[in-house]
Amino acid sequence: MSTKAPATLRLIAEQCGVSMTTVSKILRGKYKGNTPKGRASVEAVTALARKMGYIANGSARRLRDGRHRAILVLASADNLGHPAFFTMEYVTGIASVLNRERYALSLSTYPDRQSDLAIGRLSDRNFDGAIVLDQSSPELDRFLAAAAIPAVYVNVEPARGRRSLCRDEYAAARSLVELIAGLGYRRLHVVGQGPGNEGHFSGELRQSGMREAAAVAGMTVTSSDVADWDSGFEDALVAAKIPADAVVIGLGAATALRLMRCLPPDQPLACCDDAHLFVCTAPRLTRATFDRASLGRSAAEYLLRRLDQPDARLDLTPSFHGVRLGASTPPCARQPAAG
Repeated sequence: MSTKAPATLRLIAEQCGVSMTTVSKILRGKYKGNTPKGRASVEAVTALARKMGYIANGSARRLRDGRHRAILVLASADNLGHPAFFTMEYVTGIASVLNRERYALSLSTYPDRQSDLAIGRLSDRNFDGAIVLDQSSPELDRFLAAAAIPAVYVNVEPARGRRSLCRDEYAAARSLVELIAGLGYRRLHVVGQGPGNEGHFSGELRQSGMREAAAVAGMTVTSSDVADWDSGFEDALVAAKIPADAVVIGLGAATALRLMRCLPPDQPLACCDDAHLFVCTAPRLTRATFDRASLGRSAAEYLLRRLDQPDARLDLTPSFHGVRLGASTPPCARQPAAG
């Protein structure tokens, strides 16, 4: 039978010749250690704790600071309960920050466009703050405010009371069309839900940016107002009679994936959206690029900071990482000049 003494703060403190408070601060990353002696203490305590297999007492920490050390992430799901394929891109960034700060992540889903149903999950209050992904509702906003739950929204339409980190959809759409115009194309056909439908707010911003850039470049724009899940998707494309020299632009990532399956192989194609899975499924696709994981990291870092500083500021500048040119939009073959 092993007689090895369990690793405790007291034992580590005694062997390193420092106080238990110092050991606790070092292991929580709260000890500055700006002097040579301080840095030596950090190295000694960290090495000994690792050697002894010290495991922090999470329950004691929660009792000490009055927190659950957990963050709730709210995301929409389809009728089978599956979140959107890009949700995990946000979650990857969020989790990287929470793991580093020793917080748990709890993912809760609700039916698409029914974010008010998430209120029941929020009522449990076994978490310290919430991150709301992609969509919200006035009912959810009011509940978060009334219950004084610290929250940050990610890619949710900005509104009063929302601290929302968004992507610059307008700038991305303009840049995409400007690149396409530079390749010599003069026709665009946009596929996706148009303004006035129940689509995400980003769709209207994308269409606005595209049409303004197209007007400046003297391009002709037509559209098929159809959602990627619509059973009449292919029929709508046939009815549109898209010219072979027009670039078809999918408003969303899912729409672009479906377009790749039903358009002629030589039809120029681009996408106003991005997804990490495009790296392996559609590496040749021309598209606007966004880093959802980065938005997730920023949201988590801000939320944890806000737990300590309720008035902490958040940079709400929309993010955009540029346009990736792929083989799906080769340079347009210009007609030779007359005579």
